[in-house]
Amino acid sequence: MAKRFEVGKNYKVRFYDHSIGSKEKIICETEGWVVEQDTEHLLLTYWRVVTGCEDVKRDNIEPVSIIKACIISARKLP
Repeated sequence: MAKRFEVGKNYKVRFYDHSIGSKEKIICETEGWVVEQDTEHLLLTYWRVVTGCEDVKRDNIEPVSIIKACIISARKLP
């Protein structure tokens, strides 16, 4: 079963990434707020604009796209 995340909550995520020209496994880390998810995919943003204007919030999302099957670990941050 795929891991579930809470939309709007902040997480630190460690995951495998692909590479070209290297035989090593590549591990990346990121922190961000969950924008959306489905069974296979997690979308975070590491940047949020604090405003009441939903258009400005949406237009300033800096997306980080992660395939859930590549996640090594994830923890919710305060």
